[in-house]
Amino acid sequence: MPMGGKGGMKSVISTIGLGTVRSHPAVGMAVTNKRRKKMRQSTLDDLPVIWELVTRFPLFSAPSPMKLGVNRELQQFCRAAIPDDIMSRTRVRLAVNHFLSQWVRQPAYRSALMTGGPRFDLWMKPCGGVLEEELDARKFFKKCSRL
Repeated sequence: MPMGGKGGMKSVISTIGLGTVRSHPAVGMAVTNKRRKKMRQSTLDDLPVIWELVTRFPLFSAPSPMKLGVNRELQQFCRAAIPDDIMSRTRVRLAVNHFLSQWVRQPAYRSALMTGGPRFDLWMKPCGGVLEEELDARKFFKKCSRL
């Protein structure tokens, strides 16, 4: 089996028959569709655990603009509350990010964000405000992609 060159690992995996392979840019390891599906399913299986922890915070009682970086605080809280033998740090991170991505896609959250006003932390304390450029999503995402 060929190992040298640029596509060495890809050709080895394709000859084994593991399906479509994509290389992960950060690690350089091959990620098959089966592995991607397994990771997605484990994230969906972990959501009830995350939801149970998240309901302890007043921020998630009603959609209101979240402060920037609230995902790190929520991940730290969930990592402290969930032992590593039950859910790994990676699974906690993926589940929290998935939960938050679903939360901010709600029409009620988007309308709360578009009205402007203050952003809130997990305990509903005001932390900054919604900027004018964040109100127009196209301008905001264009600015974020340049960073």
